[in-house]
Amino acid sequence: MLDFTGEDYKQAEFFANQYSLNLNITWEDNKDYAYGRVISQSIPKGKVVLKGEDFNIVVSMFGDLC
Repeated sequence: MLDFTGEDYKQAEFFANQYSLNLNITWEDNKDYAYGRVISQSIPKGKVVLKGEDFNIVVSMFGDLC
């Protein structure tokens, strides 16, 4: 698994699609991250992922597009 913290959530979405992961996105108001940036993820960096595994990310909804 890659570390998507601070990255645009669409990168995590693309990765999840490529590896057939079940992506769940939770939006959170967080002033430390720009809109659409990943705040946290459920699978740690470096872990081997399996097809169909759940991948949960928390994404910032703070910023210009709120």
